Amino acid sequence: MKRPISAAILLLGLVACGSYGPAPTAVQEFEYLPGLRPTASVLAYGASAGDSVNVQFENPGAVLYSFSPCLRRLERLNGGIWVDQFGSGVDCAQQLVVVPAGGSTLRRFDIPATAPAGQYRYRFPMAAPTGAALSVVTGQFEVQ
Repeated sequence: MKRPISAAILLLGLVACGSYGPAPTAVQEFEYLPGLRPTASVLAYGASAGDSVNVQFENPGAVLYSFSPCLRRLERLNGGIWVDQFGSGVDCAQQLVVVPAGGSTLRRFDIPATAPAGQYRYRFPMAAPTGAALSVVTGQFEVQ
């Protein structure tokens, strides 16, 4: 008697053979569900070097996302191009921030005292338990 091949075994065989191509890496940006991706907003437009700003994270989707504040980037607008001004490791404590499905969270981040005046934004690499990864960027704000 012949036994039918289960879909799981067939799928496993296809993945093992590389039929689906390489797996996405954490560096690649992946939009999990258009319109349902998390957002981040700086709650004050202006700040001074050495100040702290509040960032509100909203997640309208049905999947929770998380990120490490250690991986955030503070980018400065320079000649029309966003440049990584202060990368990971700046004012960093090892932790994981969770933005719950359908929820929000508020976090405070310091602007380095050495930050020159200009337009800035934060970039946060995020991940979902499904393996989806994306980069969430705040709107720009001014550092004086």
